[in-house]
Amino acid sequence: MTDKKKMRLVQVELAEARRKREEVDEEMQRLLFKINTIDKYEEALAIMNGLHNVGKKLTTEELVYASPVLTMYMNRIRSLVGDDKIASHPEFVALAKMLQAAANAVNQAESEYNRQERLTKRRKLAPVPPLEMEAPLCERCKKRPRKFDNLCGRCAEETGVRTHGKV
Repeated sequence: MTDKKKMRLVQVELAEARRKREEVDEEMQRLLFKINTIDKYEEALAIMNGLHNVGKKLTTEELVYASPVLTMYMNRIRSLVGDDKIASHPEFVALAKMLQAAANAVNQAESEYNRQERLTKRRKLAPVPPLEMEAPLCERCKKRPRKFDNLCGRCAEETGVRTHGKV
Protein backbone atom coordinates (compact mmCIF):
# COMPACT_ATOMS: atom_id res chain seq x y z
CA MET A 1 0.00 0.00 0.00
CA THR A 2 1.11 3.41 -0.77
CA ASP A 3 1.25 6.26 1.68
CA LYS A 4 -1.74 7.96 0.06
CA LYS A 5 -3.90 4.89 0.50
CA LYS A 6 -2.77 4.48 4.12
CA MET A 7 -3.56 8.14 4.76
CA ARG A 8 -6.93 7.73 3.13
CA LEU A 9 -7.72 4.68 5.34
CA VAL A 10 -6.67 6.55 8.46
CA GLN A 11 -8.92 9.48 7.50
CA VAL A 12 -11.86 7.14 6.90
CA GLU A 13 -11.28 5.40 10.26
CA LEU A 14 -10.98 8.80 11.97
CA ALA A 15 -14.25 9.98 10.42
CA GLU A 16 -15.94 6.74 11.50
CA ALA A 17 -14.62 7.17 15.06
CA ARG A 18 -15.86 10.77 15.18
CA ARG A 19 -19.29 9.73 13.95
CA LYS A 20 -19.50 7.01 16.61
CA ARG A 21 -18.33 9.46 19.29
CA GLU A 22 -21.04 11.95 18.21
CA GLU A 23 -23.66 9.20 18.39
CA VAL A 24 -22.48 8.26 21.88
CA ASP A 25 -22.52 11.94 22.91
CA GLU A 26 -26.10 12.34 21.64
CA GLU A 27 -27.19 9.20 23.47
CA MET A 28 -25.48 10.43 26.63
CA GLN A 29 -27.26 13.80 26.33
CA ARG A 30 -30.62 12.03 25.94
CA LEU A 31 -29.93 9.90 28.99
CA LEU A 32 -28.80 12.91 31.03
CA PHE A 33 -32.00 14.72 30.07
CA LYS A 34 -34.06 11.72 31.15
CA ILE A 35 -32.14 11.47 34.44
CA ASN A 36 -32.64 15.19 35.14
CA THR A 37 -36.33 14.90 34.34
CA ILE A 38 -36.69 11.90 36.65
CA ASP A 39 -34.80 13.79 39.39
CA LYS A 40 -37.19 16.73 39.02
CA TYR A 41 -40.21 14.44 39.20
CA GLU A 42 -38.80 12.72 42.29
CA GLU A 43 -38.20 16.07 43.99
CA ALA A 44 -41.72 17.23 43.09
CA LEU A 45 -43.16 13.96 44.41
CA ALA A 46 -41.21 14.32 47.67
CA ILE A 47 -42.49 17.87 48.11
CA MET A 48 -46.05 16.74 47.38
CA ASN A 49 -45.79 13.92 49.91
CA GLY A 50 -44.44 16.36 52.49
CA LEU A 51 -47.25 18.82 51.81
CA HIS A 52 -49.80 16.02 52.08
CA ASN A 53 -48.40 14.84 55.41
CA VAL A 54 -48.25 18.36 56.82
CA GLY A 55 -51.70 19.24 55.47
CA LYS A 56 -53.29 16.33 57.30
CA LYS A 57 -51.95 17.57 60.64
CA LEU A 58 -52.90 21.25 60.30
CA THR A 59 -56.12 22.80 61.50
CA THR A 60 -57.94 25.22 59.22
CA GLU A 61 -56.50 28.24 61.04
CA GLU A 62 -52.97 26.83 60.91
CA LEU A 63 -53.42 26.04 57.23
CA VAL A 64 -54.37 29.65 56.53
CA TYR A 65 -51.33 30.92 58.45
CA ALA A 66 -49.03 28.46 56.66
CA SER A 67 -50.49 29.17 53.22
CA PRO A 68 -47.64 31.50 52.09
CA VAL A 69 -45.09 28.74 52.74
CA LEU A 70 -47.30 26.09 51.18
CA THR A 71 -47.78 28.31 48.13
CA MET A 72 -44.02 28.63 47.79
CA TYR A 73 -43.72 24.83 47.68
CA MET A 74 -46.63 24.55 45.23
CA ASN A 75 -44.83 26.99 42.93
CA ARG A 76 -41.67 24.90 43.28
CA ILE A 77 -43.62 21.81 42.21
CA ARG A 78 -45.03 23.71 39.24
CA SER A 79 -41.55 24.82 38.17
CA LEU A 80 -40.17 21.29 38.48
CA VAL A 81 -42.94 19.47 36.64
CA GLY A 82 -44.03 22.11 34.16
CA ASP A 83 -47.38 23.76 33.50
CA ASP A 84 -48.34 21.31 30.76
CA LYS A 85 -48.16 18.35 33.17
CA ILE A 86 -49.84 20.29 36.00
CA ALA A 87 -52.79 21.21 33.76
CA SER A 88 -53.73 17.53 33.54
CA HIS A 89 -54.38 17.51 37.33
CA PRO A 90 -57.28 19.92 37.96
CA GLU A 91 -57.44 19.08 41.69
CA PHE A 92 -53.85 20.24 42.12
CA VAL A 93 -54.58 23.44 40.18
CA ALA A 94 -57.68 24.12 42.33
CA LEU A 95 -55.72 23.52 45.55
CA ALA A 96 -52.90 25.78 44.36
CA LYS A 97 -55.37 28.57 43.55
CA MET A 98 -57.07 28.22 46.93
CA LEU A 99 -53.73 28.32 48.74
CA GLN A 100 -52.63 31.32 46.67
CA ALA A 101 -55.78 33.22 47.61
CA ALA A 102 -55.27 32.38 51.28
CA ALA A 103 -51.60 33.38 51.07
CA ASN A 104 -52.54 36.71 49.50
CA ALA A 105 -55.06 37.36 52.29
CA VAL A 106 -52.49 36.46 54.96
CA ASN A 107 -49.83 38.67 53.38
CA GLN A 108 -52.26 41.56 53.07
CA ALA A 109 -53.40 41.20 56.69
CA GLU A 110 -49.80 40.97 57.88
CA SER A 111 -48.74 44.08 55.96
CA GLU A 112 -51.78 45.98 57.25
CA TYR A 113 -50.93 44.94 60.82
CA ASN A 114 -47.28 46.03 60.30
CA ARG A 115 -48.49 49.33 58.86
CA GLN A 116 -50.70 49.95 61.88
CA GLU A 117 -47.78 49.13 64.19
CA ARG A 118 -45.53 51.60 62.35
CA LEU A 119 -48.19 54.30 62.51
CA THR A 120 -48.74 53.72 66.21
CA LYS A 121 -45.02 53.83 66.87
CA ARG A 122 -44.67 56.98 64.78
CA ARG A 123 -47.49 58.65 66.70
CA LYS A 124 -45.87 57.76 70.01
CA LEU A 125 -42.47 59.06 68.90
CA ALA A 126 -43.77 62.16 67.10
CA PRO A 127 -43.01 65.43 68.88
CA VAL A 128 -45.96 67.17 70.46
CA PRO A 129 -46.87 70.18 68.36
CA PRO A 130 -46.33 73.44 70.21
CA LEU A 131 -49.36 75.01 71.79
CA GLU A 132 -50.44 77.87 69.60
CA MET A 133 -50.81 81.06 71.50
CA GLU A 134 -53.02 83.32 69.50
CA ALA A 135 -53.76 86.74 70.82
CA PRO A 136 -57.42 87.60 71.10
CA LEU A 137 -58.71 89.50 68.09
CA CYS A 138 -59.89 93.08 67.95
CA GLU A 139 -63.54 93.52 68.88
CA ARG A 140 -64.17 96.05 66.16
CA CYS A 141 -62.55 94.51 63.03
CA LYS A 142 -61.99 90.97 64.33
CA LYS A 143 -58.91 90.66 62.09
CA ARG A 144 -55.88 91.82 64.03
CA PRO A 145 -54.72 91.06 67.58
CA ARG A 146 -55.70 93.38 70.40
CA LYS A 147 -53.18 95.92 71.59
CA PHE A 148 -55.08 98.78 73.16
CA ASP A 149 -57.91 97.78 75.45
CA ASN A 150 -60.03 95.59 73.18
CA LEU A 151 -58.91 97.19 69.91
CA CYS A 152 -56.04 96.73 67.50
CA GLY A 153 -53.64 99.57 66.68
CA ARG A 154 -55.48 100.71 63.55
CA CYS A 155 -58.92 100.65 65.15
CA ALA A 156 -57.55 102.41 68.26
CA GLU A 157 -56.22 105.27 66.14
CA GLU A 158 -59.43 105.48 64.12
CA THR A 159 -61.66 105.63 67.21
CA GLY A 160 -59.36 107.94 69.14
CA VAL A 161 -58.46 105.51 71.94
CA ARG A 162 -54.84 106.02 70.98
CA THR A 163 -54.21 109.61 70.12
CA HIS A 164 -50.45 109.74 70.00
CA GLY A 165 -48.11 108.06 67.47
CA LYS A 166 -46.78 104.56 67.41
CA VAL A 167 -45.75 102.93 70.63
